[in-house]
Amino acid sequence: MITEDSFVTIPEMSLKTGVATRTIKRDIENLQSSGILTRKGGRKDGEWIVTELGMAMLEALKK
Repeated sequence: MITEDSFVTIPEMSLKTGVATRTIKRDIENLQSSGILTRKGGRKDGEWIVTELGMAMLEALKK
């Protein structure tokens, strides 16, 4: 979802996936601490950035 819409919110991700917002937050925290995902800007007007490492991992999964 983040690669398709970098401005997607945690509540939107929760609604689209049927997963609790707390689970989404925990997963995002894990992705951030792993260097796969980062946040640019504030909570309301910021966007998610998939890092180079994250993009490389996505490409590897596609193969």
